[in-house]
Amino acid sequence: MKLLSLVLIFAIANSGFAKSQRENEDKKLKQALVVGGTVVAVIVGWPIMRRANYKLFEVAVDKIEKTARRSRMALANFTEVEITDPPLYRLTAPDGSQHHILGTMHISNLSLSDFAKDSKLFPILEQANILMPEFAKARFTQVLKYSLMERRPTRRLVSQRKLSQQLGEQHWQKLTEMIAEKPDLKPFEQPLDQLMAKIDTATAGDVYDKLLRYGFDYATPTEGLKMDFQLIRYGRQHGKTLIGLETFKQGSSAALKARLTNVADVNDLKELIDKGGIDYVTDTLTDSIHHYANGALDESVSALLNALRPARGKAKFDNIMLDQRNIAWVESGKIQKNCVQGNNCLVFVGLAHLTEGNNTLIKLLQKQGYQIERIAGVAP
Repeated sequence: MKLLSLVLIFAIANSGFAKSQRENEDKKLKQALVVGGTVVAVIVGWPIMRRANYKLFEVAVDKIEKTARRSRMALANFTEVEITDPPLYRLTAPDGSQHHILGTMHISNLSLSDFAKDSKLFPILEQANILMPEFAKARFTQVLKYSLMERRPTRRLVSQRKLSQQLGEQHWQKLTEMIAEKPDLKPFEQPLDQLMAKIDTATAGDVYDKLLRYGFDYATPTEGLKMDFQLIRYGRQHGKTLIGLETFKQGSSAALKARLTNVADVNDLKELIDKGGIDYVTDTLTDSIHHYANGALDESVSALLNALRPARGKAKFDNIMLDQRNIAWVESGKIQKNCVQGNNCLVFVGLAHLTEGNNTLIKLLQKQGYQIERIAGVAP
């Protein structure tokens, strides 16, 4: 009887041990399946997510284009131009191969459709197998994040007097009249007294920035995509290789940082009001667009645009947005690596990168042994 009891006890214990062992094995198997499934999901899903993200960016660009077509304003007649001589440069590499650089305008409604039929750009664009913009693609989430941060209101660390008190009665009255004259601008659709009460609590820098932005929109209502996006889309549609000089994140980070260095003060706002405010902005922009389209010297276009910016902080702004980025583009070696024998490159960046600051892209490339000759855009 005792022997039988021992046998039963051993059998039960062994059964429990076996069961425990099976549970451990099942647990390990489940863990292995979870880890393996996660690895497979990442390997398979990551490229899909990336493609979906970039597709969302394309959809966002298409939406911008459609919205712009619907919101075209009558004032666009003043900026409907035909570009005869864009700022175009021939870039001869140390190995003798020839490439090109185009200076574009980010802020205007100029696009490929505005170029004259006999413009030098089209054969160059057709022959190029590599297009190099400032950035070639962007994740939709990055664009959304930048958009939200860029519109974030300025935080005041200390209380301040109302803007009307800082400006004084005369300038405040001029500002009120200026805004009242532009009822078709979307930001001014609310009742004037409510809007002015809101503006009264804002900083001078914020108001200056808003007047510039509204003036930009008023003078250059966009029909379709702007020039840089037009060129990028052309490249995608025609099988060109697109190589960005920087990532969207790098460019947007520099833009956000630069905004903090070039903030207008009350005196800057007073000066802008005295010059005519929104009308002054629209007139200056219209002049700059015509200068660019008609082949004026680069410096004259830059001088017009610089007249819209507060002088305070301009040197730091140029250093962040132009010099540092130009240096980073050249140090990355992307131009030197791709603009060589066997390739035909078209580099296109904002015009200021070629003409302003202490380290223009042209000067930096010349130091790398490239010969650069201007072939269009020379004023008679």
